[in-house]
Amino acid sequence: MYAPDPQEKFDFQNMDVKLYLALKELMAEYFTVIISERQDYLQKNAERVMYEFEQSFGPIPDWAMERNWAYELVPGAQLCTKDGRRIGNAHIVKVVNYLDKPVDVSLYECLTDAGSKFTHTEQELLEAFTIGDWISDPARIIRDFDRNGEFRDEQ
Repeated sequence: MYAPDPQEKFDFQNMDVKLYLALKELMAEYFTVIISERQDYLQKNAERVMYEFEQSFGPIPDWAMERNWAYELVPGAQLCTKDGRRIGNAHIVKVVNYLDKPVDVSLYECLTDAGSKFTHTEQELLEAFTIGDWISDPARIIRDFDRNGEFRDEQ
């Protein structure tokens, strides 16, 4: 796995062009490497290019565990409000699937930054929020925002 040099600095201007050039260079060098070493070479350098690409989006905030690359509705997913007058930013704490109903339904138990608990379907979430870039630890969300103890039994 690629391990970055701690002193390594990244310039994120024109990252799409830099990514293209890095891949072009990678493929050009690929054919100069001895055939038996090509897979290791490609793996090592592809990891380096992907690491640089991921870093181009900036560092992960201290409250997040990882980036939500697929923008999925998963426990810990950041939810950014579309209308702050109705409801504030939130995180998904738990997903409950009801498979015994005539139609499979998933309900998302969420907690706002202000400490309010609510439950929505996927459609309701997508109407009220955009899915954020980050995934947090649901236990940390509960610890930091559950002021009313509504998720006390979840921990």
